[in-house]
Amino acid sequence: MTRFPYTPAIFLYILSYGFTFFFLDSYFWDDWFSKSLPASIEKSNWRSQGFPPWDYFVPIDLLNRNPVKIRLLVFIIFFVCGWFVHQILQTVDFLSKSDKHFVTLIFLVMPINSARVAIDNFHYSFSLFAFYLAWYLLVTRKKLVFKLLSVPIFLFSFSTLAFLVFLVVPASHYFLLNYKVFRTHQIRKFIGPLALTLLAPLYWIFTKVFFAPTGDLEDYYKPQFSGTLRGLILLSATTAYCTWAIRRHGMSTPSRDVKVGIGLQLVSLGSFPYITSGRLVDISEWMINFVPRLSDWESRHQLLLGLGLAIIAVGLFGNQDSLSSKRGVYTFITLCLILNSTFMHSYWLDSQKQTEIIEALEDSSEIKNGTVIMFNDLTTTYNARGRKYRWYEWHGMMQKSFGDSERAVVDFRFIDCKNDKLIPDVLVTIFTNRGRLKSTVSGNIGIQISATKIHPCSRLPD
Repeated sequence: MTRFPYTPAIFLYILSYGFTFFFLDSYFWDDWFSKSLPASIEKSNWRSQGFPPWDYFVPIDLLNRNPVKIRLLVFIIFFVCGWFVHQILQTVDFLSKSDKHFVTLIFLVMPINSARVAIDNFHYSFSLFAFYLAWYLLVTRKKLVFKLLSVPIFLFSFSTLAFLVFLVVPASHYFLLNYKVFRTHQIRKFIGPLALTLLAPLYWIFTKVFFAPTGDLEDYYKPQFSGTLRGLILLSATTAYCTWAIRRHGMSTPSRDVKVGIGLQLVSLGSFPYITSGRLVDISEWMINFVPRLSDWESRHQLLLGLGLAIIAVGLFGNQDSLSSKRGVYTFITLCLILNSTFMHSYWLDSQKQTEIIEALEDSSEIKNGTVIMFNDLTTTYNARGRKYRWYEWHGMMQKSFGDSERAVVDFRFIDCKNDKLIPDVLVTIFTNRGRLKSTVSGNIGIQISATKIHPCSRLPD
């Protein structure tokens, strides 16, 4: 058993996500909306979305929706998940010791799911932690009590429904371990893995009865025919390749084809729930999540792709005992570090922008005395991952500036005076004369605002 690479893992992880410590108390995206709600109303919203009570117990009841505590816990969670992965990999034979070392490091720094920074995405991170903890207990601990303990932890993770499909992976892993131990006892090989697999449909039925989403949210989780077909095609193709590779090389010794095949299988299983629901539609949508300023919050759909992508990367670089392969892996890890630090840097700039906007709003009597505010943002280059500010983010910033919720917000657009319910009376333009580099060095974006009284629906003179 190889020792977890603490020194390089901690060093690389901090290089990737260290910017997090500069925006621990920030709010992004839906965080602003949730922040404005009483705890009881927010819980009701979670229930209406189909989430069980234990899913919001940790962020709301235990952590009191504190952004610093939640963001620090997320930072720790993903590192601990890397530790779980390392321990899990000790029980497989298709990876060498060097492979397991590099898969762990790449898993920790793979530039995916940067949407983890949003407080409202915390439940995804906590589900991931619970899933890998349960998998770790299932395959690394010999005592029955630990295997039984993994069952409720798996169930806890299923509040993120994508894990219902991904459960196939630890169940298959458990079966292979049982196959080695109970070669002559046919039934005993299948009992545990089969019982584990049945957890997924049983949980699905249970939630449909007791925690079904309401209204339009029901369609959000409903599989689509075209998406299901695409998912099945991808899953069939990767299964065929993986089966061919294992039959040709076996799983007892490291093989490039087997590594890539198993990695592809993990990626297809991890993406299947998202594909069936109409996400990750084509190759462009897969690639856009790796582009620094183009993904908005869609990178949350990458939640389950880390392990598969890490194994594929190591497999493609070949035998990790050779110097050329190691150089390739080091280059790949460096690229991951650059992307991660770029992502986190953009969130820091975004948080700094919000702070300066809040301060600038406080000094405007026109906005304070306004009724409906229209925002024209000319500083979108500072928006993390190319995202757009939603109306409730502007509303939340004004609420923080003025200490009340008396002003409504509309997006910058053409005003339909006959049909629009909210007619703006103040136009706020946000601008700056600084670039991203100068803002980074100075720690100040130089946000300025102009507030103008407007009357878009006043009758024009004859």
